[in-house]
Amino acid sequence: MVAKSLYQIAQLILGEGISRAISFGVIIYIAQQLGAQELGLWAYALALNSFLILLYNLGLDIYAMVEASKNPSQIPSLVTNVTAIKGISFLLLITFLPLFMDEFRLLLLLSLLLAGDFLHSFYPTWYYQVHEDFTTITKIKVSRSLFYLLSIIPLLWLWPSIEAVALAYLMAHLLLALFYSRAYLAHFRWEEMHIKGWKEMVSQGLFLAGALIFTQVYNITDKIMLTHLLDLTHTGWYEAGYKFVALSIVLFHLIWTVYAPKIPNTPSLYRHYGALILLLALIFAILFWGVGEKMVLWLYGREFERSAQSMGAFALMVLAYGLTATLIPPLTILRKHREWFWITFTTASLNIALNYFLISAWGLEGAIIATTVSEALAALLALKFVGKLLLASTS
Repeated sequence: MVAKSLYQIAQLILGEGISRAISFGVIIYIAQQLGAQELGLWAYALALNSFLILLYNLGLDIYAMVEASKNPSQIPSLVTNVTAIKGISFLLLITFLPLFMDEFRLLLLLSLLLAGDFLHSFYPTWYYQVHEDFTTITKIKVSRSLFYLLSIIPLLWLWPSIEAVALAYLMAHLLLALFYSRAYLAHFRWEEMHIKGWKEMVSQGLFLAGALIFTQVYNITDKIMLTHLLDLTHTGWYEAGYKFVALSIVLFHLIWTVYAPKIPNTPSLYRHYGALILLLALIFAILFWGVGEKMVLWLYGREFERSAQSMGAFALMVLAYGLTATLIPPLTILRKHREWFWITFTTASLNIALNYFLISAWGLEGAIIATTVSEALAALLALKFVGKLLLASTS
């Protein structure tokens, strides 16, 4: 089981490596062509979009993965009802979004991003995850980055703006939906539509969505508050350094993608998962501390020297993310949705306060410290539930 899991992780890492290499190159190209301020606007739009996605997604992908892993016969019902709920939520969000946002550029960016992400609902990762079809997940990741690259080059040349980047994002997801949605939608059955059962799904999804929203708060409040307390240039500097941390977070997520459907039936795998995550977090932290500054300058140029100077602080951040990657995800398979919600509510509230005071005092490093402290606290609070309910079952 462990050997198979490692093979599947290696497969995902290969696909993610190709995808991230292309995406990383695209970000550098955008930074060089449009500058730190436009990159900051893009990061700001992505930050807001990550919140808005959850308003129509409602945590239903996590709910579907857990339920389908425990009982695969529920897949047609889950596909039908999850897709329907997401579709209604998406339409409501797009309809009312202009009422709360009057800045046209930002509204256009968010509309394009949301439309692209909604198309992902027709080929969701959870469906292939439950089937342990990691080959298709890998193909989707590589295809998405390739489609994005092939779309962005001509669009950015014809229309040198962040709006062109968002349009390329939408086009990439549209092509993916055309190629990969058939297997998922084949399970859609009108007779499986249970509107009366939506109450239970939505109630569970709301706790999951709330937890995910608050997680996003202490993940990206830094970018939003840097923009408002300082300026978009500082947000661009933060984004340049955070991209390195994001690589480690993606790797942690890939590992969980493989282990999540297996741990409910084989709890002993959790120890192997946790040890692997913590080891990788330590390795990343050492690399950031040792060569991070040189890497930032080499890839981004002297305009991002401020980012390079902060790589030591980003090294501490990745250690904190390693702790949360170890202790937070098991809450979902243990169905501790309420507990996860309150953990993230607590840490998000702390993060907002820390960002306000620390950014004002220390600027870029203050934002990094705020996220690091929040992540560490989230892991500490989750330890109570994971330690008792999961580690005890592996002994």
